[in-house]
Amino acid sequence: MISDKKRKWILGVVAVVLIAAPLVFLSGWTLDSIQKKIRVGVANGQVEPWMPVWQARVGYIYRYTMRDESSARAFRQYLRLFYDQELKGDDPAAKLRAADAIYEYAGVLDDLNRRAEASWYLAIFLHDCPEHDGYKKAEARSYELRRTWGEPTAPPDDDD
Repeated sequence: MISDKKRKWILGVVAVVLIAAPLVFLSGWTLDSIQKKIRVGVANGQVEPWMPVWQARVGYIYRYTMRDESSARAFRQYLRLFYDQELKGDDPAAKLRAADAIYEYAGVLDDLNRRAEASWYLAIFLHDCPEHDGYKKAEARSYELRRTWGEPTAPPDDDD
């Protein structure tokens, strides 16, 4: 049998690993600090290889923890800072990350009922990423958005 002291210690470790660690990592404070570090690094011209990966990852974390507004801001920051370089670069993983990010961003905007902006980014996706797996689905959604909302127009240029 395990003593009471050992059992409490084991339960404490399990609680930290299963509950506290994900809460700390997935908290907005932690994710926002990662984004701030990326923004400052790019502004200072010190772009490191982990930055575009983590900027996209932050967008996905927000997306799949149902924080769509934060996800939209994170993907918008990725698009502004890294999209063009990654899409036009030689690294296939970076090209795929860029295509996935703009596709997800359009989906987030669509979920937020920002249909005109979603249509705009879907049009960019369809132009830039014809070989992507989600191309046919994006094409159908883009057609539906154009049919109901008209031709895509550029979203407002706001700096969050």
